[in-house]
Amino acid sequence: MDFTPYTLYATRYTFYFYISPWFLEKTLKNIQYQIPKFKVVSYMYPIKILSTKAIITEGKNSIFTYNF
Repeated sequence: MDFTPYTLYATRYTFYFYISPWFLEKTLKNIQYQIPKFKVVSYMYPIKILSTKAIITEGKNSIFTYNF
């Protein structure tokens, strides 16, 4: 997905991931290539190549947050 048209409207983005763990790293690399500053919230699956900023475990599944 091309995010460059939206980079004019905001300075900080938040992406919510609820996708298969096999696509997490690939999607993250695509976003990193296009947008310099953003936050990722991943429901249920941690992103293994990153260190987690926070883990929320109040519900049925964990929520992982990362800042870039």
